[in-house]
Amino acid sequence: MGADDDEAATELVDFSFPVSTDRLSLDARMSHSGVHVVRGSLAPNEGGEIGATQLSAVVHKGEPFEMEWRLPGSDRLHSRRIEFGDIHINPGDTPFFQRWTGRPLILGMALDHALIDRVGQETFGRGGSSLQTLVGIRDDWLMAAAKAWREELAAEGSGGRLVAEHMGVLLAIRLFRRYSDAAWRPVPPKGGLGARRLRLVIDYIEAHLGDDLSMSALAAVTGLSLHHFGEAFRQSTGIPPHRFVLIRRIERAKIFLLTTDMTITEVSFAIGYASQSHFALKFREMTGVGPHRFRLDRLT
Repeated sequence: MGADDDEAATELVDFSFPVSTDRLSLDARMSHSGVHVVRGSLAPNEGGEIGATQLSAVVHKGEPFEMEWRLPGSDRLHSRRIEFGDIHINPGDTPFFQRWTGRPLILGMALDHALIDRVGQETFGRGGSSLQTLVGIRDDWLMAAAKAWREELAAEGSGGRLVAEHMGVLLAIRLFRRYSDAAWRPVPPKGGLGARRLRLVIDYIEAHLGDDLSMSALAAVTGLSLHHFGEAFRQSTGIPPHRFVLIRRIERAKIFLLTTDMTITEVSFAIGYASQSHFALKFREMTGVGPHRFRLDRLT
């Protein structure tokens, strides 16, 4: 544990790459629109400057392990036992000295600089550089977010860009509110989107149900920022944009199933799902039956 430990090469993990690195072995990964989520394990680390190219919030999901670290710009060595549910936050491109034992199991949530800076500037007037590096914190909101991401990983990212961007923006807002020196700026205008903007965005959704819709595209239709759009849409409709799109896709699927000879696979592609299995899963969640049974029960 001498001073020469810091001389190890600097390492930046890129969460957007689909292959494992020497540091990170992946069990599952998902990337959409600057939002990246990985589940896997980290190799033992004898000491070195380590960080990520993106802003990252990493949740420890395995057995406890011992860790030592020095925060960026500090000579003070910290040491503690990292437990299940402890969370590490680090702005992108900000490596710091770390050393640990074992092979920690993690779920990592990462945001590209463009997304984190956009949300930060639009909502707080600050970029991602205002966020702190923190090790071993507890945060119930981030734990709930990690659970939601774990479920999305299990579904192989079937929610697509819209769900990923929605959850990514919420993650960015949480990090800025709780872990930066940025002051909160005005909330979205009262009254939601207003009749004209709401009609514009609903018309856009209806015309593009078969596409991989994104929060960025929907927000652009209204001329609002990502965060303000999501909040205003919920205020106007009572549900977030990705939920609204899911409902409309399932309703469109019902029409196709009852009025056309399209196969289940053709229906799934027509409403924006990449596979029949993901479509069938969402259809059953929404209706209580699979698409094939739904068609048979109503046409026989």
